[in-house]
Amino acid sequence: MEEKTYLKWYNKIGYGSGDIAGNVVYAFLTSFVMVYLTDTIGLASGIVGTLIAASKLFDGFTDVFFGSLIDKTHTKLGKARPWMIYGYIGCALTLVAVFAIPTSWGRTAQYAWFFIAYTLLNGVFYTANNIAYSALTSLVTKNSKEIGRASTDGLLPFYFCLFNQSDNSVYNSCIC
Repeated sequence: MEEKTYLKWYNKIGYGSGDIAGNVVYAFLTSFVMVYLTDTIGLASGIVGTLIAASKLFDGFTDVFFGSLIDKTHTKLGKARPWMIYGYIGCALTLVAVFAIPTSWGRTAQYAWFFIAYTLLNGVFYTANNIAYSALTSLVTKNSKEIGRASTDGLLPFYFCLFNQSDNSVYNSCIC
């Protein structure tokens, strides 16, 4: 007996395309943050790399924390949506903060600013958004096949754009 289907093709495309936005922000961050910090601000790359690694360790704990928090959330917006909204707003603010390090401050204060902004962006807000987003498929359908298909089918237009580029540029592959 076939399982009941809950999602239409446009639901799958919509779900998959939502993942593109988060990945473009993350690609922007990882592609330009080190260049900005070392070439524009003048921070030492070794110290910045160490701060990023420390932030990633913190991120490992926040993944588990937000997963359990989403499971315990019961609002009129659902389980995941409040955390996605919270994550969107926080990501926007902290992404700006990462690239707005005050140049008049001392080096230690600049490192601290970067570490706090980057950790909030990567370990708190991006994690809250991404864990909630990943939980959406299991919240909108009970069909186990649809859960997997929503994630893969929705990204097909993005993959077409990615592999349709001749120069392998991240920027061009995201713009299509």
